[in-house]
Amino acid sequence: MLIVCIQFAFAQIITSCYTVASGGNTTIVIKDGSLYRITIESCLQSYTARMGSYLVYGLNISDSKTSGKPSVLKTAATADSDWTFSYTLSGSYDANMKITSKGWGDQGLLIVVEQLECSANSIINTEYKELEIKPYPNPTSNIINITSKASQSSGLLFEIVDIKGYVLRKANLNSSSNSAKIDLTDLPSGIYIIRVTQSNIMNSYKVVKN
Repeated sequence: MLIVCIQFAFAQIITSCYTVASGGNTTIVIKDGSLYRITIESCLQSYTARMGSYLVYGLNISDSKTSGKPSVLKTAATADSDWTFSYTLSGSYDANMKITSKGWGDQGLLIVVEQLECSANSIINTEYKELEIKPYPNPTSNIINITSKASQSSGLLFEIVDIKGYVLRKANLNSSSNSAKIDLTDLPSGIYIIRVTQSNIMNSYKVVKN
């Protein structure tokens, strides 16, 4: 999938992370005219985890033509999900997107929200492409190793992001070994996101720190 931003100089991705208790909910404001990628996982540490990824484009939901909700495109998902969406008006044009856990399993939801923004002057193509990246071991108590195919290793940047969206670590790929090592020893136990960027391509992976 290719998203073209006309007359824009650079693309910016603003990441926020949320955790929702089993059976609970959280609300995300979807701004009119803004584009988001939302990734959800339930039963966080189970091999039966359910996952889904969505592109969400903010519409003026007060307009009857929008049916009272933003445009939501499911890009990937497991056969079953553990969440529902509902919408209410926020202000005059924006949408409150309420994500509710159905309570399957007992670990709730991990939600990663990426707001995609551009600002002025040239043309940028933001491409969504699955990179063949392998982080291991996962879970880990100290070092996370990351390997990549040689054909896609040029210019890869790895970032460790906490559930609040703060970047805690950065690393570049070693071009001779097509791998990287990131030390998580001094980080608290919990769930983190490995954010991988290459030019205008970005992927995210969950890692558990014991």
